[in-house]
Amino acid sequence: MICTVFADDIMKHIAYIEIAVGLGLGIGPLVGGLLFDYLHYEVTMYVFGGLNLVTMTFCYFAIPNSLN
Repeated sequence: MICTVFADDIMKHIAYIEIAVGLGLGIGPLVGGLLFDYLHYEVTMYVFGGLNLVTMTFCYFAIPNSLN
């Protein structure tokens, strides 16, 4: 998708994706552990399920139709 939409600045946008993945892998266990310690298992799953719903909704509207 990055190569199609941002053909002139591919490497810059791939670097942004790599930064986001690295931050997610670094911060995710910390946030998940804190949520689990303070809010317990069920609330942690509801929070991450809500985050997934927000992300899927954003992707549905943000990804251009030309890629389908």
